Amino acid sequence: MTFRRKLTTLALAGGLALSGLAATAAPASAAMSECPADALCLWEGTGYSYGLDFAARSTRACFDLRKSGDNYFLYGIGSYWNRLPVKADVYHRDGYGRLHYDGTIRPGGFSSDSRTGDQWGHVGAVCTGGATP
Repeated sequence: MTFRRKLTTLALAGGLALSGLAATAAPASAAMSECPADALCLWEGTGYSYGLDFAARSTRACFDLRKSGDNYFLYGIGSYWNRLPVKADVYHRDGYGRLHYDGTIRPGGFSSDSRTGDQWGHVGAVCTGGATP
């Protein structure tokens, strides 16, 4: 391969890599503009859509998601951004009102589509900093 062809191939590969980074950073930057600094932010919709439904700045507390959002997180957490320095534990509520642990959102963690078949965070709770419900 000639030097010119190698250089062109490298430039194209680099451009594709950068465009991929830009595509993944766009939803995160949209969330950052809506999510306050040092807050855990949750949206019922995927893609950070339909407006911010929940924000908490406490680093050690539990919150009942039935008191937030347009639909009380009936379909779970659609997207999230954790700008807190601590983890956030997510729980869903079963048909009997009992909470069950779903998973953890790490500090700095974000997802534009956290929907799962079992409705992660369904009418449940979120606890920050190791607090328990």
